[in-house]
Amino acid sequence: MKREFLRKAIYQQIYSHSDWYNEAFSLGLNLKSSTYIPVLCFVQEYQAAKKSFQSEDTLVFSLQNVIGEVLNNDGIEAVHFTLGSKESFLFFSYHSTLKADSYGKAYECIRKIQSHVSKTLNISLSFLIGELIDDQASFQIKSKSLLESTQQRFYMEKASVEKKRHEAVSRESLFEWYDEASFEIRQLIIAKDASKINPVVSKWMMVFKEKQYSAEFVKDWVLKLLLDLKVKLKALQFFGTKSSDEVLHEEILSIDSLADLRVWLIKYFEMLLSAVNDVSTQSRRKEVIEACKYVEVHLEKKITLDEVANVLYLNPSYFSRLFKKEVGETFVEYVTKAKMTRAKELLEQTTDSVGKICERLGYDNQSYFIKVFKNYVGITPIEFRGERKQAN
Repeated sequence: MKREFLRKAIYQQIYSHSDWYNEAFSLGLNLKSSTYIPVLCFVQEYQAAKKSFQSEDTLVFSLQNVIGEVLNNDGIEAVHFTLGSKESFLFFSYHSTLKADSYGKAYECIRKIQSHVSKTLNISLSFLIGELIDDQASFQIKSKSLLESTQQRFYMEKASVEKKRHEAVSRESLFEWYDEASFEIRQLIIAKDASKINPVVSKWMMVFKEKQYSAEFVKDWVLKLLLDLKVKLKALQFFGTKSSDEVLHEEILSIDSLADLRVWLIKYFEMLLSAVNDVSTQSRRKEVIEACKYVEVHLEKKITLDEVANVLYLNPSYFSRLFKKEVGETFVEYVTKAKMTRAKELLEQTTDSVGKICERLGYDNQSYFIKVFKNYVGITPIEFRGERKQAN
C-alpha cells in the first residue's frame, strides 16, 4: 500500500486532494498539519546485494524489516516508504524550534540505519536529504527532484549522507582522455599485470570525479572503451568472451554510482585477465600469441621480424613460416595492419598532427607513412580525419 501510494503521489496527477491527504494520513503522513524532511535512501553495489539475497523481493523485505526495527527502537517520528528494489524514502517530522533539532535527529537516525543495515545485511546504503515538504504539491515536486538527482548520486561516496544540491556537469570533453585510457588498459591486459588494475581504474575514477562529467557520458565512454578492448583482444587471439555486447551494455547502464562503477570495472578486468591467462595456457600457438603481444606492447616503435624472433629464441626463417601458417598473413603484413589500426585510433581520438602520429608509430618518413596508410585504408590520414569529424 505504501509503495503504490508513493508511486502515484510522485508520478501521477492527483484528482482528489482530500482523498490523497486521507490516504497519506492512514499511512503515517499528516501533511495537513505537519512538515517533513524527505530523504532518499538507495542501495549501492546493487547487483552484488541482489545476488546475495537471491531475489529482489527478499532484498526489499529484509531492508524494510531492518529499517523498521531501527525506527521503532529509536522512537523518532519518521515513516519509511519503499519505492522499488533500489530506492526508498524516509520522511522525518520537522519542528522549527532550535530545541527540536529535527535535522540533527534525522541525521543521527540515518547513521544508525546505515550501521545496522551494514552489520545485519552487509549492504551499503547512501542517503540524499531533500527540501522540506508540507503539502501534496511540495511532496510530489521535492520527492521527484530527489529521484532525478542522478548526477549527484553518481558521485556520492559509498555509505554517505548528503543534502541535495544543484547538479553541476563539466562542459569539458571526456573524449580527450579516451586514447590515453584505452592504451593504458590495453597494455595492462596484454601484459597480464593484475597489480595495475586497481591503480589504473582508480586513476580514471579520480579524473571523472574531479571533472564531474555527466554520469551518462561516463557510462557511454566506459562502454565504448570495453567494446573496443574486446575487439582488440579477440583480434590478438587473446580472448574469446561468452558475454554479449548487450549484456555488457545492460550491466553498465544499471550502475548508479562512481563507487559501484569502480568495483565493477576491477572485477571485469580481473575476469579478462583470467580469460587471457586461460587462452595463453591452453593455446598450441604460444609463440604466435607472444609475438602478437610483443607487437601490441611495442606498437609505437620500429618492429622487425628478426627482433621478435630473437625475443622468442626462434630462428627468423622458422618464425616467419610459423607466423604465416598460424595467422594467415606475413609478420610484416600483420605489423603494418596493427600500426595502421593504431593510426586510425590516433587520428580519431587525438588532435595530434599526421607528422606526430607518424613519429609515434616508428616511421621515419612521413610520405611513406601516408602512402602505407592510403594503401591500407583507401584514403589519406587527413581525409580519414575529416570524414570522422563529419560523421560525428
